[in-house]
Amino acid sequence: MGRPLRGRRRDRHPTGDGLAQPRAGGVARRWHRVNPAHGFLHPTRLGPPRRGARPRQRPSAVAAPVAVVCGGRGGGSERLDHRRCAGQGQLVSRRPLAVLVSTLIAGSLLSISSPGVHATATLAETDEGAVQRFGSCLAGGGEGHVLLVLDTSRSLQETDPEGQRVEAATYLMQELGAFQEQTDAKLDVAIAGFSDDFAPSFDWTPLERETTGQVLDAVTEIGARDDGFETDYWSAVTGARKELADHAGPDDCSALVWLSDGMYDLDKRDSDSEEKAYGTTKPYGPQVTLETDGNVDQVQAAGETDLCRDGGVADALRAQGVVTLAIGLQGGQPSTAFDLMRGIATGAEVEGEPCGAQDGRQAGKFVLAGAIGDLFFAFDEFADPDRAPISQSTPLCQGSLCPEGTHQFVLDASISEVRILGGTNLEQYYAVLQSPTGARVRIDPGARLDASGPAFESEGRWVSDSVFSMRLSRTRDRGWVGAWRITFVDPGSTGAGSARSNIRLYGDVRPAWLDAEGAELTAGEVVPIRLGLARADGSRLDPSVLKGTVSVDAELRYPDGSTVPIASDLDATELGTPASLDLTGAPAGDAVVHLTLSQTTAPAGEIHGTTLEPQAVDHRVAVLPPPDYPTLPGTVDFGEGESADAVTAVLPLTGEGCVWLDRAEAVTLPDGVAAAPVTADASKPSDCRSGELTLTLTPDATGSGLVSGELHIMTRSDRESAEPVATTVAYRYEMLRPPEGRAWWFLLLVALGLMLPLLLLMAVKWWTSRIPGSSLTTLAERGVVSGNSSFLNGWRPDPTRLRVQSLETGDRRRVVVSDRTTLVAKTDLLRLTEAGYVVATGGPFASSAGKRLPLSVQDHWVAVLDPQDLHRGPVEVVFLLSSGARRLDVLVSDARGKVPTAVADLRRGFPDTAAPENRDGFERSVAPGSDQSTTRTRDDSW
Repeated sequence: MGRPLRGRRRDRHPTGDGLAQPRAGGVARRWHRVNPAHGFLHPTRLGPPRRGARPRQRPSAVAAPVAVVCGGRGGGSERLDHRRCAGQGQLVSRRPLAVLVSTLIAGSLLSISSPGVHATATLAETDEGAVQRFGSCLAGGGEGHVLLVLDTSRSLQETDPEGQRVEAATYLMQELGAFQEQTDAKLDVAIAGFSDDFAPSFDWTPLERETTGQVLDAVTEIGARDDGFETDYWSAVTGARKELADHAGPDDCSALVWLSDGMYDLDKRDSDSEEKAYGTTKPYGPQVTLETDGNVDQVQAAGETDLCRDGGVADALRAQGVVTLAIGLQGGQPSTAFDLMRGIATGAEVEGEPCGAQDGRQAGKFVLAGAIGDLFFAFDEFADPDRAPISQSTPLCQGSLCPEGTHQFVLDASISEVRILGGTNLEQYYAVLQSPTGARVRIDPGARLDASGPAFESEGRWVSDSVFSMRLSRTRDRGWVGAWRITFVDPGSTGAGSARSNIRLYGDVRPAWLDAEGAELTAGEVVPIRLGLARADGSRLDPSVLKGTVSVDAELRYPDGSTVPIASDLDATELGTPASLDLTGAPAGDAVVHLTLSQTTAPAGEIHGTTLEPQAVDHRVAVLPPPDYPTLPGTVDFGEGESADAVTAVLPLTGEGCVWLDRAEAVTLPDGVAAAPVTADASKPSDCRSGELTLTLTPDATGSGLVSGELHIMTRSDRESAEPVATTVAYRYEMLRPPEGRAWWFLLLVALGLMLPLLLLMAVKWWTSRIPGSSLTTLAERGVVSGNSSFLNGWRPDPTRLRVQSLETGDRRRVVVSDRTTLVAKTDLLRLTEAGYVVATGGPFASSAGKRLPLSVQDHWVAVLDPQDLHRGPVEVVFLLSSGARRLDVLVSDARGKVPTAVADLRRGFPDTAAPENRDGFERSVAPGSDQSTTRTRDDSW
């Protein structure tokens, strides 16, 4: 939450003034099915609004005053007021919270590793959880992107005074790093904070051994921020979605890890300084200023509505394929304070209505961390996204070992490693680990963790005062195979507290599509597919060598959620026999062959084996159209815009035949946009187009958010007797609502009469001459450029020097890049038909685009001369990059070849005041990254 609440009513509803209202129209609510291809949900059908649909009802704004709750739980309109409760000692214990969050995240990634089999989790809300969907995407070879977004509001000074969220997030990143090292998965991370706005703090960086230190430093840096003004969920979720959209490709695996310590909470601007620092409006309530309590109520209600309406912000997050892990740090508040956060992540009901039209249960997970120690367990959920852990919670044994406080698991020879995260909410306790031979090792808080024995090796550490992480690795079967127990004991017999553990069992078995190499899937055909088992290195595994039981399921999944069965419950004796994939009547297009392995370890005498969490692997495929039919891409992107003007995109076609657009169905629309129809230059068989199909999207109004949906396109062969074949293509368009000042300018210009057309064009051109995008990543270096060479030859960029600047909260017309270089957007008002441009100030400059940069400066370079010494001073080369800095290497290569010539041409335009032979008798050398030159005379004998 932001600043302490001021006793204002938090049950709000919009009362007009141009704010978004819940409505029955727009995007219709529909039944949805899972999109296993990307781990998110898609609608199965779009249609007209439901008959009799009603807006979501909210309580009246004129209600009883809010009750202030210090400590305990409350319901209804009760809220925890940190300002009034400060100093009363009612907040939760300091240590117990960091453990829940880390456990939720850390546990889900590591199981894709070579030891990869996991035990089934009691945490799982569905047969295949959201986190595991992210894991199956990674296991299938997708590139993974994890965005960590942490609350930075000032209430954290009370809810987490010792910064346990930092320790928990650090634990997560360490576990993710271990996962990447073991699996060689392609995984990168970025970090951002949020309070009144979304603020990126650490740009996308590959998670590797060499970069782990940078990532951990970035976690510490964002964790130190706890002075934010408010807690704006809308800005957090919208900013995170855009950040992932800008960075991830359509086939990548995207995940959002989101931590907040409070409810959605906006605050009134009480002073000029607050108005200047935080602004007076929000994109989702642009016509109402946040200057009175009543206005704040209206704007916040508009934000809540936009988050959970059909086709709104939560639906956009799911439609984009983002897996969300939301963690609420309870801090003495009632659990209902996090209903909205839970709904955004999982689609759960908020005030009696599901949050969004799309089923979010398998697109996200919400965890309520009741105490600080719970944070580690929460984060551990994501540490191994391929499988959830065996999660157990029990009372502690009182004084001595007992069955009630024992957590048990059974190993067989297929399990090579075990990872345990365990702890209690008591500081005084001990645990006992017992192996199948009966050998016991006592675990005391803070003591050295070493449980190694003849059959296994161990390593471990204390991640907090009362939570430990331990890894056991098999060295031989005898003494390893059998029943294991870990028991938690309260030596003081206080009768208080509980024990928790997350236990993961890792083997080396995966489901495999044995003949995937070279396989070709064609619509209308029946394709044989051989299924089996493989090890993590890809080598095949004979199912008969496993002592426990295994079964494999397989199906083909389309992005719209429809499926084609391949095989079900194949046991060890049936694996290797070809199964049939019947594509008769199936559409062409992108799809996924989804494999699931279920495994149970062998029993240990009378003790049943442990059933492991099902392990999934996704194989991305393209179902080809029949011969002589054209092939289409799986997605089309209309880009982004700030107006209701129509936008066009071209859909390229490959191969023979032609296509036409049958219909378009919207999945998400920004608030204020009732419709955004997509049309094409061919909409019936007689218009059938070859080569390409031109598409036009026309929104009926401006708004902030994602326009997305599905295009149902009919393809046809050139053969006269051929029947049309349907293909589905996803589309997207990012809309940004312009500031309301533009409307006021329009009204003002209307009053100016005859000068209106010209003045309007000039004002619009001036207003739109801004640097677009949500952020700008820069890297500035200085060095000598002379003749045909430059300091860039042999130089390698340092990723730690990349600087990310938010453009959404700053001045888009003037961006300070370094102490020398500032980018300034310019407008030539006398040439109204030409676009605006950008120049660099601080010295004469050249760029990859010539004498002027386009407004979209991202993915260009600029070279700026030293204003003190134009001909021999160090040249500053600035690389201007889009989110993720993916084109940095390309820009550096381009600059190496072009900067010397560009600088030489630039210098020829200025007189050289020094003699050609360096009349001062000094030679100068400048190192890259330095602004100081060192000098020496030619005749030095030192």
